[in-house]
Amino acid sequence: MVVGKLLRLCGHGEHDDAAYVVPELKGSHLGRDCLDVAVAQVLELGVMTEGEVEALRSEAADRVQEAVAVAQKDPKPDPYQEDWRAVSEAGMQA
Repeated sequence: MVVGKLLRLCGHGEHDDAAYVVPELKGSHLGRDCLDVAVAQVLELGVMTEGEVEALRSEAADRVQEAVAVAQKDPKPDPYQEDWRAVSEAGMQA
């Protein structure tokens, strides 16, 4: 299990530049990018090579692009036909 304590480094959407987060906090230990930290650690420990890390990044980027392509082909939901109620893990509607 990996537990990451991190700071949201960007806003909640494209419109949100996260200007409300003070620069000192962004520049602190909490403001570090956890993926950069993890990559540095696996390289330092010899768990992976730079080539292996890059291959993983490339594979992940390809999978994201594939998922985006699939999602863009899906029909847009009809707000008058959709059931917008939340469903719990037990399958019960909230």
